Amino acid sequence: MTTMETETQESLDQRSTVDLLRDLSRKSMLLIRQEIELAKTEMTEKAKVYARN
Repeated sequence: MTTMETETQESLDQRSTVDLLRDLSRKSMLLIRQEIELAKTEMTEKAKVYARN
């Protein structure tokens, strides 16, 4: 394990369960929002293709 990996693991070990769950929740919500935006973009592109045909 590299020094950076060790330091990262040590900092994660020191975080409380509440902090970890809060971070998980925040990152999950961000991912969901990004996936929704991607789906909207994909549907818009598909609609444009179908409208041309």
